[in-house]
Amino acid sequence: MKPILGFVGIGNMGEPVCRKLLEGGYELLIYDVDPEALERLHDSSAEPVASLDSLASRADVVLLSLPNSDIVEEVVFGEGGLADGFSGGETLIDTSSSEPSSTRSIAKRLAARGIDMLDAPISGGILRAREGALAVMVGGKPEVYDRCREILQSFGDGIFYVGEHGTGHLVKALNNLLSATSLASAAEATLVAQKGGLRRTSSWRSSTRAMGGATPPR
Repeated sequence: MKPILGFVGIGNMGEPVCRKLLEGGYELLIYDVDPEALERLHDSSAEPVASLDSLASRADVVLLSLPNSDIVEEVVFGEGGLADGFSGGETLIDTSSSEPSSTRSIAKRLAARGIDMLDAPISGGILRAREGALAVMVGGKPEVYDRCREILQSFGDGIFYVGEHGTGHLVKALNNLLSATSLASAAEATLVAQKGGLRRTSSWRSSTRAMGGATPPR
């Protein structure tokens, strides 16, 4: 029997992930601080829930898709938050791009209440989310990961278990760092090329793409 899922944060990434969970046959409860965000799933079987603690009291596994660690902590431990509704035995999966140190702290506090946690940040953008083809980097206890793998596979086609709590979020941060440095390097190379008098030709676009670079501005 499939677990009942809760999902908090119906944003640009949260919506397509929710749709993939529904396609996977899961019963889904949803919550967002902005009632209009819930309208993204008005045409689906997802059930809006009025409060975080109510959602937590009904779900076996709760997934988060939120902007940052501060909001994650508030959603979990704030007044009327998820922790107020958990009774023990549930699992929290944080797909947000959170801070590893915060994740380890949250996992430790939840463990004291008998609640498991995985950090499982996602990468790939909205298009891949709609295709159910996201990369998912997972940190937490191996046995919890094994238990939740089928859920993660509903929206990800590359699931990578990378270690203990916080390591999933660390890998995501490092991935973002590498992406940013590559973009900055490509921009600097383009400026040097322009200042050096390099002429743009019709073959520039294809050649720079082949080398992994960027097309210079007109």
